[in-house]
Amino acid sequence: MPQVSIADEGHAYGVTITQALLNARNVGNVEVMSGLFCGCTGLTDLNISWLDTPNVTNTEMMFAHCRRLNNLDLSSLNTSKVTTMLSMFQDC
Repeated sequence: MPQVSIADEGHAYGVTITQALLNARNVGNVEVMSGLFCGCTGLTDLNISWLDTPNVTNTEMMFAHCRRLNNLDLSSLNTSKVTTMLSMFQDC
């Protein structure tokens, strides 16, 4: 499986991957996850159970244009502080 590193901007637009296994440390203080997986058009499977989101306020376009995403469990996503979810699943 390819290893993916999301740039500071958080956008992976146009990256051709089908699965993502991401290991992150110290993401508990992150407030903006806007566009994190935006444009990963080949992504079919995504496990975000590791994603620590208690301080996230913006998930705008987080999964936008992930047209082939078939498997995404959002049950672990803490959205208690999220105020912007605009187009979170646009064109999925």
